[in-house]
Amino acid sequence: MGVNASTVLRRIAALEKAVGVRLFARGRAGYHLTEEGAGLVAALRPVQQRLAGIERGFGNDGAGSEARVQLAAPAAFASYFLAPRLRQLQIEQPGLVVELSTTRGVPPTALSNLDAALCYGVPAQGDMLTRKLSEIGYGLYGAAELLARRGRTASDIAKLPLIGFAHDEPASGPAEWMANQCAAGGNVVFRSSDPSCRLAAVQS
Repeated sequence: MGVNASTVLRRIAALEKAVGVRLFARGRAGYHLTEEGAGLVAALRPVQQRLAGIERGFGNDGAGSEARVQLAAPAAFASYFLAPRLRQLQIEQPGLVVELSTTRGVPPTALSNLDAALCYGVPAQGDMLTRKLSEIGYGLYGAAELLARRGRTASDIAKLPLIGFAHDEPASGPAEWMANQCAAGGNVVFRSSDPSCRLAAVQS
């Protein structure tokens, strides 16, 4: 493993603390898996096999090999960040095939047939391994011509025609802000659940 016994024990202790159960028990012959530990190993075995398959695909120098990754991401993030980077990804990993499905950004309760999912926020439920990748800043954007003509101060914005989210938009920072603006008398003239439609409406 390349690490000493004390390091292994510290990592085991940290893992047991994270999952909230005892995974190993000490006997005369050394340490052995508890029932909970064996269950965790069984649950992670498909993940290990999937990752090993991807690694084998990359190790074949791309000669007739293929590694498939199924990924879900919020529609705007998928369209304006992930998809434009596909060409560079293909250059670096020619054997990789990405199947990208779009979501409305809410954390999933299960990955189902996905390998990974990008989302805004932390899943409130579900049995998944999660990792914070970054923080995303939000802003209010408007057509340059409109802002030049009508102003861009807080009081000006309150009078501008707003393009907003659909009424059934999942809870998020921007959606909650828009709801507050509507409650305060904001002038919403167009709504859509599709970020591409909202962008096209602004550009019109």
